Amino acid sequence: MCGNFGFLGKRIPSDEKALLPARVVEVFQKMGRETEIRGEQAGGGFVLTRDKDDRIVIVGKKILNQKRGNLTQSLEATFAAVRRQAVLEGIKPLASVVMGVWHYRYGTSSPPAIVETHWHEWMQARDAAVWQFENGKWFCSTRNVNHRITHNGDFDAWRIFGKQIDNAQLGLWLERVLHTPNDTIGDSPKISGMMDLLIAQGMWDASVRLAYQLEVAESIEEAFDGQEPAKNAPNTAPSQQVLSEWAQIFEKVWQQHIDAKLLSSKEDLALLNASMIFDCRGRSCAYPDVHGGQPQGIVSTNFIPRFRNALMFRYFMQNIFPSVEKVN
Repeated sequence: MCGNFGFLGKRIPSDEKALLPARVVEVFQKMGRETEIRGEQAGGGFVLTRDKDDRIVIVGKKILNQKRGNLTQSLEATFAAVRRQAVLEGIKPLASVVMGVWHYRYGTSSPPAIVETHWHEWMQARDAAVWQFENGKWFCSTRNVNHRITHNGDFDAWRIFGKQIDNAQLGLWLERVLHTPNDTIGDSPKISGMMDLLIAQGMWDASVRLAYQLEVAESIEEAFDGQEPAKNAPNTAPSQQVLSEWAQIFEKVWQQHIDAKLLSSKEDLALLNASMIFDCRGRSCAYPDVHGGQPQGIVSTNFIPRFRNALMFRYFMQNIFPSVEKVN
């Protein structure tokens, strides 16, 4: 059993430069006391802030509660020190809002430990090229991408490759597909890994990675050199380098079309799809090292249409295709 709570509010002048103003800390402590009944063995909290480069970053703290200790008081005492240090290092509050998230837990799906305490993230914060459509124009910018979750409930399995993949095997598979090791035991960390896999809008590398697993890979074992999933099995999922090279192919074709009526019609989208198919056909066997040195490309000719359709769907995430369908 666990407890989640958060705060989202407008900043006021009296908040000054505090990452968590005193009035918000007071609300946190009240909500924390009410939440202790749902879990008091461990807890964590974080607040959204901005760094020296004006990127949104997270400042937070996790703790294990001491025997007979009060989790709310102990967490705020340590979290406050972390916030003060962050301010000294140049971290600033968000300009107009205050947003904080907290999670209290009992050890249910995994024992009490800092690594098992929420929030959870699988891939660390990273700079990524993200395409967006604003004010009538497409533009690409470097964004700080980071997915962190808190969770209450059960995450037992995920359905892919035509079957349910249980939590333990899913974690081993995510380590390979995302090329990020993770030693957690509980179910919640796998949700954060799935967020890294499934959130692909506007990012070609993430879209290629997801589309490959949905339409090209035929089993979970393909990421383990055909073996049963195990911690010490080899990683034969497409490498970061191969995914990046394929993302560059799609992005190159994409850039040739973004000025054509801003991809605002079904005809523009159809032309883009056809161009991608043509370009991929010529390059489908260009990268022979995708599966542990086996002589095959990331996408054979037979898989290209399905791969491309899945890729485009994940890249747009239904933001463009349904809109065009309605307008036209």
